[in-house]
Amino acid sequence: MTPPYPSAIKQRLPPEIIDQIIDQLRGNNRALSKCNLVCRSWRPAARYHLFYEVKLSGKMPHALSILFRGFTPLSLIIRILNVSEVASNIYNSWDKAFSTLGSSLPALHTLRLTNVYFSQLSSASISSVIYGFQSVKNLHMSSVIFHSLEDFIRLIQGHKQLEELAIRNVWWESEESEESIRQSATRTISYISVTTPCRVILQGVSHRIYSWLASGKCILNIASLEYCTTMDHNLTSLDNLLSKFGSNLHNLSLNLHPMMHTFLIAPGFQYPQLLSRCPNLESLEFVGIVLSPPLSRGYGWILNVLEQASVDQLEVVSFHLLCNQLPVLNQVLWNGIARILSNPIYKRLRKVVFHLKGDADNRAKTSITERLSSLSARGVGLECIPTY
Repeated sequence: MTPPYPSAIKQRLPPEIIDQIIDQLRGNNRALSKCNLVCRSWRPAARYHLFYEVKLSGKMPHALSILFRGFTPLSLIIRILNVSEVASNIYNSWDKAFSTLGSSLPALHTLRLTNVYFSQLSSASISSVIYGFQSVKNLHMSSVIFHSLEDFIRLIQGHKQLEELAIRNVWWESEESEESIRQSATRTISYISVTTPCRVILQGVSHRIYSWLASGKCILNIASLEYCTTMDHNLTSLDNLLSKFGSNLHNLSLNLHPMMHTFLIAPGFQYPQLLSRCPNLESLEFVGIVLSPPLSRGYGWILNVLEQASVDQLEVVSFHLLCNQLPVLNQVLWNGIARILSNPIYKRLRKVVFHLKGDADNRAKTSITERLSSLSARGVGLECIPTY
């Protein structure tokens, strides 16, 4: 609205009206930017929606970091920062950016690093990343290269209040011996236990990261673990992790790639006692179940894990299924699942959840409900949640 509208029209609108307007325009940055912003309260609302999550990528990070540092209202709005494509040919610009980014974004709670080459940054920039983002609660790293494992350990050590740590494809350039790794961990880590429960997501990580997490040198209070792997054929790495902090876990999510199934269901394979290492576990998830032959074969390992329960601990068991071929549902060992979960050791079980992707007509939901009706009869809730 612009003059000559009466001044009464230009009074501050009620918050609920503003929220509805912003909801209508959310995602349409062009429309938001062209608003005449009649209401004073519209400005911060529009700014919030535009800058709540920001991505820094390419060759202009320093200019943006100057903007954040010089415009306080904007820097206080940013909650999520995505940093990507920090390559060797532009690292000088990122050196300047990292030196001020952390202190310029006091409200930041999530930092995502993708395709970042820390090995190309100066030690001052690395220190700024480690110690500058003190407000960060969620740290995600994907395809990140450090100069050494010690730099990676220092990064974790610098964020003691993490609530979520996601690691996927993290490497370092220098080769270090196992003895060197142990010495560097001892040298750089202060073993003061933290109380903030942390969810750790591991996907395609190095065995040295597994070793470090299992060594007892990690300062994080790991209460939830999401474990995704294609290479841990005998589950030794997982067993080592759980032997160290399994007693502290309340939630465990397993995403074992189908290429591992031939190893897990081979005759004579000795399953590590995973659940016995997690006596306080309350929630267990099985993720990445693909109902498409031949990938649908081999999920018998799920029964082997469920049979390991030795105390009445679990309250929720969840399955994430891709239902692209409904007839393959017959290959899932429903009778075995119903039998095991009806065991008295699961007397605390209150809910079984199925996250169903591709079940547009609810046929999978209907089939699952029928096959697990015995659980419903004993008071266990069955919940089917569609995902897209």
